[in-house]
Amino acid sequence: MLIYLCFFQIFVCLLTTLPTLVALPTAPEESSSSNDFVQTTLLLELLCVAIVAALFVKYILPVSKKQSKSIQSCTAFLSVSATYAYRRPGTVHTFVNPLGFSSILTWVGLLIAKVVALQFLDQIVLKVVRKCVKPKQLQFRTSHPKVLGLQKLEWIDFTYLSMNQVIEYIFALNVVDFSLKQQYVYWSVSNISILNTVVALYLLFVLDDLLYAPTHYFMHWKRIYPYIHKHHHRQNLPKRGYVFVSCLSNVC
Repeated sequence: MLIYLCFFQIFVCLLTTLPTLVALPTAPEESSSSNDFVQTTLLLELLCVAIVAALFVKYILPVSKKQSKSIQSCTAFLSVSATYAYRRPGTVHTFVNPLGFSSILTWVGLLIAKVVALQFLDQIVLKVVRKCVKPKQLQFRTSHPKVLGLQKLEWIDFTYLSMNQVIEYIFALNVVDFSLKQQYVYWSVSNISILNTVVALYLLFVLDDLLYAPTHYFMHWKRIYPYIHKHHHRQNLPKRGYVFVSCLSNVC
């Protein structure tokens, strides 16, 4: 089952990265791209693409009514990404490939390695925790044995899982790039101090919560909720570990 899941995720990962992979050639962009008129035109084009994609899902694509709004936002996101990659290949290349890999195969290979490694790490952590810690069942599970949660993941769950794998991978590449290039990221033990360790770690969590709390509240706004966050709550009793939890967060 684990091997099949890995292959499925790799397949969908490649599909979801096609719009960005076409942007990997580093052809220089025209200087006119900075023109206000060109920028406004691009924004209008992206808006039209998003609207058309959402309307296509709503009125033409045969999808479940419960999942329609979620798929609308997802399709609009992928369509806008593909259009932007076509119009601004240099910008997308810098964002998707910040470390400057010369070969697409290297970029894709590391993505595949990351997907497979996370799958096996998840299984190892679960087995070690169950064997060594032997945690008790949560009280809710004990008092509500008939509540099973989402037992079988559907194609839409695996699709969002795969997209999240790609987004997480690109984010990790940019974190590595930032760490290597910024002068205020210290690598020498002699540069360690209270300010850049204990205080910095505390401020990191504070800033994270300052951003996370209002954003999460916004995603629960009834007009936005079905388009972005609703899919996350399809699973009310998660038990499959990090990899499967991440798949239930709609990224679009």
